[in-house]
Amino acid sequence: MRFASTMLAVAILATPLALTQAASAQAAAAAPSPKCDGVYTILRISEIKPGMMPKFLEAVAAQQAYYRHKGLVDQIVLERVTASAKPGGAYSDTLAITDHILGASLPAGNRTEQDDEYKAFVALYSASSTVKTTYYTCQTK
Repeated sequence: MRFASTMLAVAILATPLALTQAASAQAAAAAPSPKCDGVYTILRISEIKPGMMPKFLEAVAAQQAYYRHKGLVDQIVLERVTASAKPGGAYSDTLAITDHILGASLPAGNRTEQDDEYKAFVALYSASSTVKTTYYTCQTK
């Protein structure tokens, strides 16, 4: 009985701390980010489907062409991941990183309409890969 009472007391004392920590985490997540002193980027880590690296490379090129066609200076940068832990190794056929460098210091978001040309490069990405992680970043000057 004494053990049960002790455990109940510990649980009661710990509850406000847990609630305070949760509230602090929510407040930090909701706080606006400081202004970006460079350009915003969207960095994606993609898992490439078996044998689909050529189609993924085609998607990257089509996305870059789309932004050029729309008159935007956005850059789509492909970062090939090496299969080994050392530079100069063979490239991975299953993992790639793309970095969409926005042409102006605007918050990341949809700045173009999703027309047929847009849907075409998205379809190439969908057919060839799965986005595993997306980061919205500020590339500082």
